[in-house]
Amino acid sequence: MPIQDRRKREKEQRETSILDAAEKLFIKKGFEGTSMDDIAAAVELSKPAIYRYFANKEELYLAVAYRSVGIVCAMMEEYVEKGITGLEKAYATGRAFYDFYLKYPDQYRLMMNLSYVGSAGQDSPYMKKIREATGGNLKLMCRAIDAGKKDGTLRSDFDTLMTAVYFMESLSTALEVSPGHKRLLLLKGHSHRDYVEHSMELMLHSIKKYD
Repeated sequence: MPIQDRRKREKEQRETSILDAAEKLFIKKGFEGTSMDDIAAAVELSKPAIYRYFANKEELYLAVAYRSVGIVCAMMEEYVEKGITGLEKAYATGRAFYDFYLKYPDQYRLMMNLSYVGSAGQDSPYMKKIREATGGNLKLMCRAIDAGKKDGTLRSDFDTLMTAVYFMESLSTALEVSPGHKRLLLLKGHSHRDYVEHSMELMLHSIKKYD
């Protein structure tokens, strides 16, 4: 293997090791509770070595979160591809996001808590990548809705973009139901999963076309 290729591979492996260690610490100790010293010790590198890859802790957090965004993006594309009608594809976007929430709860929390980075991370290239990826998810939802309007499975009397945003925001809200409401639902025999499934059914019912 040429020296240049070997060095590139070693650099990529080291970057992955840093991200893996940082992810574990952010999950265990949170953003505020994790220091660059902690990460350096976990990956057995000096802090200056880590700073050659990531400008600061905020950028490192965003890089970790971006990996989570990549997972949910891949799941959405996979689920939507299996749908036939626009209605099925629209449902698939929500189902993919919910399955990501169930399968990767820690990564979900990392992805949804970008406010930790504050203004320090707003100009990070990883923040730009996250925005582009989440924008891609929104476009995927919009295409599903437009497909449903065209094939007659979804109503055509509403704005596509506003509906896609409504669907995604409503699902996020359903996933973050308050502890008090969770307890109330449990007292009545309803799990959080029941509530989320019910919420998705209501959302789809509101845009589904009926003869």
